[in-house]
Amino acid sequence: MTVEYSLQFNEGEPLDATKLQKLVEFINEVNAKALKIPDAAGIANDVVASVMTTGVSENIPIAASTGTAQEVSVKFNKPLSNTPYSVIVTLECPSNDMDLVHYVKSYDRNGFTLMVNRIAGVDKDNKVYTASRTFNVKAHYFAIAQPSLG
Repeated sequence: MTVEYSLQFNEGEPLDATKLQKLVEFINEVNAKALKIPDAAGIANDVVASVMTTGVSENIPIAASTGTAQEVSVKFNKPLSNTPYSVIVTLECPSNDMDLVHYVKSYDRNGFTLMVNRIAGVDKDNKVYTASRTFNVKAHYFAIAQPSLG
């Protein structure tokens, strides 16, 4: 519903209380409508969040002595708008004794599958060994969605 306001004031004439009340109503209506429009930063953040995401996985237990790659599933905090164009992963290890190799096996808009393997270490006598304990590792990730064509 659109209301027309005649808010013309003539210089030198006394102020009309009815016109002043209409002016106040008009300003309140404009303010109420302005509050419903999202700010530009909010819109930009929503758009960026749908095409780009970063995060850190939960602890990933890596058994150091297995010698075989372990498959780990990581979910994005928020799904991307499309299949990722790129997923970059860096591992956070709790020990200097962890020589890990990893690669992203597969990915979709909801997350990715990571393969993690430990490389045998070398002790102070230059002898190769593998530790027998389990380490908790975290995967830090950054993913960018493919552009939507359409």
